[in-house]
Amino acid sequence: MPLFNRIASVIVEGSGSSVEITKLRFVFSIEKTKTSTQNILKLQIYNLSSDTSAKIQEKDSTIILKVGYLDDVGLEVIFSGSITRVTPHIDFPHTILSIESGDGMERLREARSNISNSEGVSVNQILSQLSDDLGVVVKDITTEIQEIFNSGFSFIGPTKQAIDDIAQQFGLDWSIQDGELQILKAGDTNSDRISFISKDTGMIGSPELIVSDAQVLQAAASGDPKYKVETLMNAKIRPTNEVQIESIPISGNFIINSVKHNGDTHGDTWSTVMEVKGL
Repeated sequence: MPLFNRIASVIVEGSGSSVEITKLRFVFSIEKTKTSTQNILKLQIYNLSSDTSAKIQEKDSTIILKVGYLDDVGLEVIFSGSITRVTPHIDFPHTILSIESGDGMERLREARSNISNSEGVSVNQILSQLSDDLGVVVKDITTEIQEIFNSGFSFIGPTKQAIDDIAQQFGLDWSIQDGELQILKAGDTNSDRISFISKDTGMIGSPELIVSDAQVLQAAASGDPKYKVETLMNAKIRPTNEVQIESIPISGNFIINSVKHNGDTHGDTWSTVMEVKGL
Protein backbone atom coordinates (compact mmCIF):
# COMPACT_ATOMS: atom_id res chain seq x y z
CA MET A 1 0.00 0.00 0.00
CA PRO A 2 2.18 2.86 -1.26
CA LEU A 3 1.14 5.97 0.69
CA PHE A 4 3.40 8.44 -1.06
CA ASN A 5 2.86 11.36 -3.43
CA ARG A 6 -0.29 12.62 -1.72
CA ILE A 7 -2.83 14.46 -3.85
CA ALA A 8 -5.99 16.48 -3.20
CA SER A 9 -8.81 18.14 -5.08
CA VAL A 10 -11.62 20.55 -4.19
CA ILE A 11 -14.72 20.64 -6.37
CA VAL A 12 -17.34 23.36 -5.81
CA GLU A 13 -20.67 23.05 -7.61
CA GLY A 14 -22.91 26.09 -7.84
CA SER A 15 -25.75 27.37 -9.99
CA GLY A 16 -25.15 25.57 -13.26
CA SER A 17 -21.36 25.53 -13.04
CA SER A 18 -18.53 23.90 -11.16
CA VAL A 19 -14.90 24.60 -10.45
CA GLU A 20 -12.10 22.18 -9.50
CA ILE A 21 -8.94 23.23 -7.68
CA THR A 22 -5.94 20.93 -7.49
CA LYS A 23 -2.64 22.79 -7.40
CA LEU A 24 -3.12 25.34 -4.63
CA ARG A 25 -2.54 24.93 -0.92
CA PHE A 26 -5.44 23.48 1.11
CA VAL A 27 -5.48 23.33 4.91
CA PHE A 28 -8.45 21.44 6.30
CA SER A 29 -10.01 19.64 9.24
CA ILE A 30 -12.97 17.24 9.14
CA GLU A 31 -14.95 15.86 12.05
CA LYS A 32 -17.33 12.93 11.58
CA THR A 33 -19.44 10.99 14.07
CA LYS A 34 -21.97 8.15 13.88
CA THR A 35 -24.74 10.40 15.27
CA SER A 36 -27.23 12.66 13.53
CA THR A 37 -25.08 15.67 14.45
CA GLN A 38 -23.82 16.80 11.08
CA ASN A 39 -20.24 16.19 10.03
CA ILE A 40 -18.20 19.36 9.59
CA LEU A 41 -15.48 20.51 7.19
CA LYS A 42 -13.32 23.57 7.81
CA LEU A 43 -11.13 24.40 4.83
CA GLN A 44 -8.72 27.15 3.86
CA ILE A 45 -7.66 27.63 0.23
CA TYR A 46 -4.66 29.85 -0.49
CA ASN A 47 -4.21 32.37 -3.28
CA LEU A 48 -7.29 31.75 -5.41
CA SER A 49 -7.97 33.93 -8.43
CA SER A 50 -10.70 36.50 -7.93
CA ASP A 51 -12.96 34.74 -10.47
CA THR A 52 -12.66 31.36 -8.76
CA SER A 53 -13.16 32.91 -5.34
CA ALA A 54 -16.36 34.58 -6.58
CA LYS A 55 -17.71 31.29 -7.95
CA ILE A 56 -17.11 29.55 -4.64
CA GLN A 57 -19.02 32.27 -2.81
CA GLU A 58 -22.18 31.78 -4.88
CA LYS A 59 -25.28 30.96 -2.84
CA ASP A 60 -26.33 27.32 -2.28
CA SER A 61 -23.05 25.79 -3.44
CA THR A 62 -21.84 22.33 -2.49
CA ILE A 63 -18.27 21.20 -1.94
CA ILE A 64 -16.51 17.88 -2.48
CA LEU A 65 -13.05 17.31 -1.03
CA LYS A 66 -11.03 14.41 -2.40
CA VAL A 67 -7.68 13.14 -1.16
CA GLY A 68 -5.43 10.23 -1.91
CA TYR A 69 -2.06 9.02 -3.10
CA LEU A 70 -0.82 9.08 -6.66
CA ASP A 71 0.82 5.67 -6.30
CA ASP A 72 -2.24 4.03 -4.70
CA VAL A 73 -5.88 4.29 -5.89
CA GLY A 74 -5.76 8.02 -6.56
CA LEU A 75 -8.36 10.52 -5.38
CA GLU A 76 -11.23 9.42 -3.12
CA VAL A 77 -14.04 11.48 -1.60
CA ILE A 78 -13.31 12.32 2.04
CA PHE A 79 -16.06 14.92 2.48
CA SER A 80 -19.13 16.13 0.62
CA GLY A 81 -21.55 18.76 1.89
CA SER A 82 -23.28 22.11 1.60
CA ILE A 83 -21.24 25.28 2.03
CA THR A 84 -22.51 27.17 5.07
CA ARG A 85 -19.98 30.01 5.39
CA VAL A 86 -17.27 31.58 3.23
CA THR A 87 -14.87 34.19 4.60
CA PRO A 88 -12.06 35.81 2.55
CA HIS A 89 -9.12 37.35 4.37
CA ILE A 90 -5.47 38.29 3.90
CA ASP A 91 -2.42 36.91 5.71
CA PHE A 92 0.23 38.84 3.80
CA PRO A 93 1.47 37.90 1.28
CA HIS A 94 -1.33 35.31 0.94
CA THR A 95 -5.04 35.65 0.28
CA ILE A 96 -7.02 32.92 2.03
CA LEU A 97 -10.60 31.78 1.50
CA SER A 98 -12.01 30.04 4.58
CA ILE A 99 -14.90 27.67 3.92
CA GLU A 100 -17.18 25.82 6.33
CA SER A 101 -19.46 23.02 5.23
CA GLY A 102 -21.97 20.63 6.81
CA ASP A 103 -22.62 17.12 5.50
CA GLY A 104 -26.28 16.98 4.43
CA MET A 105 -26.82 20.41 5.96
CA GLU A 106 -29.33 21.64 3.38
CA ARG A 107 -31.53 18.54 3.52
CA LEU A 108 -31.37 18.30 7.32
CA ARG A 109 -32.48 21.92 7.56
CA GLU A 110 -35.18 21.92 4.90
CA ALA A 111 -36.71 18.43 4.74
CA ARG A 112 -40.16 18.08 6.29
CA SER A 113 -42.53 15.14 6.64
CA ASN A 114 -46.29 14.76 6.80
CA ILE A 115 -47.04 11.12 7.62
CA SER A 116 -50.22 9.45 8.80
CA ASN A 117 -50.29 5.65 8.91
CA SER A 118 -52.87 3.28 10.32
CA GLU A 119 -52.24 0.75 13.08
CA GLY A 120 -49.79 -2.05 12.41
CA VAL A 121 -47.36 -0.09 10.25
CA SER A 122 -43.78 -1.31 10.71
CA VAL A 123 -40.89 0.79 11.92
CA ASN A 124 -39.00 -0.06 8.73
CA GLN A 125 -41.87 1.22 6.58
CA ILE A 126 -41.83 4.54 8.42
CA LEU A 127 -38.05 4.81 8.14
CA SER A 128 -38.32 4.19 4.42
CA GLN A 129 -40.88 6.99 4.06
CA LEU A 130 -38.77 9.37 6.13
CA SER A 131 -35.68 8.51 4.07
CA ASP A 132 -37.58 9.44 0.90
CA ASP A 133 -38.59 12.74 2.50
CA LEU A 134 -35.00 13.48 3.45
CA GLY A 135 -34.05 13.20 -0.20
CA VAL A 136 -30.52 11.81 0.08
CA VAL A 137 -28.95 8.62 -1.21
CA VAL A 138 -29.71 5.66 1.08
CA LYS A 139 -26.59 3.66 1.90
CA ASP A 140 -27.61 1.42 4.82
CA ILE A 141 -30.94 0.97 6.60
CA THR A 142 -31.19 -1.80 9.16
CA THR A 143 -33.65 -4.60 8.43
CA GLU A 144 -33.39 -6.06 11.92
CA ILE A 145 -36.22 -4.05 13.49
CA GLN A 146 -39.33 -6.20 13.74
CA GLU A 147 -41.42 -3.81 15.83
CA ILE A 148 -44.63 -2.20 14.60
CA PHE A 149 -46.59 0.86 15.69
CA ASN A 150 -49.70 -0.77 17.15
CA SER A 151 -51.60 2.52 17.21
CA GLY A 152 -50.27 3.76 13.90
CA PHE A 153 -47.79 6.55 13.30
CA SER A 154 -48.45 10.22 12.61
CA PHE A 155 -45.96 13.06 12.30
CA ILE A 156 -45.88 16.57 10.87
CA GLY A 157 -42.63 18.53 11.11
CA PRO A 158 -38.90 18.39 10.40
CA THR A 159 -37.87 14.99 9.01
CA LYS A 160 -34.73 14.99 11.14
CA GLN A 161 -36.81 15.23 14.30
CA ALA A 162 -38.93 12.24 13.28
CA ILE A 163 -35.88 10.08 12.61
CA ASP A 164 -34.26 11.27 15.86
CA ASP A 165 -37.38 10.26 17.82
CA ILE A 166 -37.58 6.80 16.24
CA ALA A 167 -33.84 6.26 16.67
CA GLN A 168 -34.06 7.06 20.38
CA GLN A 169 -37.10 4.83 20.85
CA PHE A 170 -35.66 1.78 19.09
CA GLY A 171 -31.95 2.09 19.82
CA LEU A 172 -30.66 3.20 16.44
CA ASP A 173 -27.67 5.22 15.24
CA TRP A 174 -28.28 7.35 12.16
CA SER A 175 -26.20 9.83 10.26
CA ILE A 176 -25.40 11.27 6.85
CA GLN A 177 -21.92 10.32 5.68
CA ASP A 178 -20.70 12.19 2.58
CA GLY A 179 -24.26 12.71 1.39
CA GLU A 180 -25.39 9.13 2.07
CA LEU A 181 -27.92 8.11 4.75
CA GLN A 182 -27.28 5.24 7.11
CA ILE A 183 -29.61 3.99 9.85
CA LEU A 184 -28.21 1.12 11.93
CA LYS A 185 -28.92 -0.69 15.15
CA ALA A 186 -26.71 0.88 17.82
CA GLY A 187 -23.35 -0.88 17.77
CA ASP A 188 -23.76 -2.34 14.27
CA THR A 189 -21.25 -1.71 11.50
CA ASN A 190 -22.07 -0.47 8.01
CA SER A 191 -21.76 -2.36 4.73
CA ASP A 192 -18.33 -1.00 3.76
CA ARG A 193 -15.47 -3.37 3.24
CA ILE A 194 -13.41 -4.02 6.39
CA SER A 195 -10.22 -1.93 6.46
CA PHE A 196 -6.98 -3.40 7.78
CA ILE A 197 -4.94 -1.06 10.01
CA SER A 198 -1.33 -1.76 10.90
CA LYS A 199 2.13 -0.23 10.67
CA ASP A 200 2.34 -1.51 7.10
CA THR A 201 -0.87 0.29 6.07
CA GLY A 202 0.02 3.66 7.58
CA MET A 203 -0.68 3.46 11.32
CA ILE A 204 1.22 6.14 13.24
CA GLY A 205 2.48 5.20 16.69
CA SER A 206 0.40 2.81 18.76
CA PRO A 207 -3.31 2.83 19.71
CA GLU A 208 -3.95 4.77 22.92
CA LEU A 209 -6.52 3.90 25.56
CA ILE A 210 -8.95 6.79 26.00
CA VAL A 211 -9.25 7.64 29.70
CA SER A 212 -10.70 11.13 29.64
CA ASP A 213 -13.57 10.78 32.11
CA ALA A 214 -15.13 8.52 34.71
CA GLN A 215 -17.45 6.80 32.26
CA VAL A 216 -14.59 5.79 30.01
CA LEU A 217 -12.58 4.54 32.97
CA GLN A 218 -15.56 2.47 34.01
CA ALA A 219 -15.86 1.09 30.48
CA ALA A 220 -12.19 0.19 30.46
CA ALA A 221 -12.56 -1.63 33.78
CA SER A 222 -15.52 -3.61 32.42
CA GLY A 223 -13.60 -4.75 29.35
CA ASP A 224 -15.29 -2.31 26.98
CA PRO A 225 -12.60 0.33 26.39
CA LYS A 226 -12.25 2.83 23.56
CA TYR A 227 -8.98 3.56 21.78
CA LYS A 228 -7.57 6.40 19.72
CA VAL A 229 -5.85 5.18 16.56
CA GLU A 230 -3.92 7.45 14.19
CA THR A 231 -2.98 6.68 10.60
CA LEU A 232 -1.79 8.48 7.52
CA MET A 233 -4.82 10.11 5.95
CA ASN A 234 -7.33 7.52 4.77
CA ALA A 235 -10.52 8.62 3.02
CA LYS A 236 -12.07 5.16 3.45
CA ILE A 237 -12.26 5.55 7.24
CA ARG A 238 -15.82 6.50 8.25
CA PRO A 239 -17.90 6.22 11.41
CA THR A 240 -19.52 2.76 11.85
CA ASN A 241 -16.86 1.17 9.61
CA GLU A 242 -15.49 -2.11 10.86
CA VAL A 243 -11.70 -2.12 11.03
CA GLN A 244 -9.23 -4.87 11.76
CA ILE A 245 -6.32 -3.54 13.80
CA GLU A 246 -2.99 -5.27 14.26
CA SER A 247 -0.69 -3.68 16.83
CA ILE A 248 1.21 -4.50 20.00
CA PRO A 249 -1.36 -3.17 22.55
CA ILE A 250 -4.51 -4.29 20.69
CA SER A 251 -5.46 -6.65 17.88
CA GLY A 252 -8.85 -7.64 16.57
CA ASN A 253 -11.94 -6.13 15.00
CA PHE A 254 -13.35 -2.77 16.07
CA ILE A 255 -16.14 -0.35 15.16
CA ILE A 256 -15.29 3.29 14.48
CA ASN A 257 -17.26 5.75 16.62
CA SER A 258 -15.79 8.99 15.28
CA VAL A 259 -13.15 10.25 12.86
CA LYS A 260 -11.02 13.38 12.56
CA HIS A 261 -9.03 14.15 9.42
CA ASN A 262 -6.43 16.93 9.34
CA GLY A 263 -4.45 17.90 6.27
CA ASP A 264 -2.20 20.50 4.71
CA THR A 265 -1.29 19.88 1.07
CA HIS A 266 1.86 21.99 1.42
CA GLY A 267 2.77 21.09 5.01
CA ASP A 268 3.47 18.10 7.25
CA THR A 269 -0.06 17.55 8.58
CA TRP A 270 -1.75 14.61 6.85
CA SER A 271 -3.49 12.22 9.23
CA THR A 272 -6.66 10.44 10.25
CA VAL A 273 -7.50 9.89 13.92
CA MET A 274 -10.31 7.51 14.83
CA GLU A 275 -11.97 6.49 18.06
CA VAL A 276 -12.69 2.76 18.04
CA LYS A 277 -14.42 0.23 20.25
CA GLY A 278 -14.06 -3.52 20.22
CA LEU A 279 -16.68 -5.71 18.57
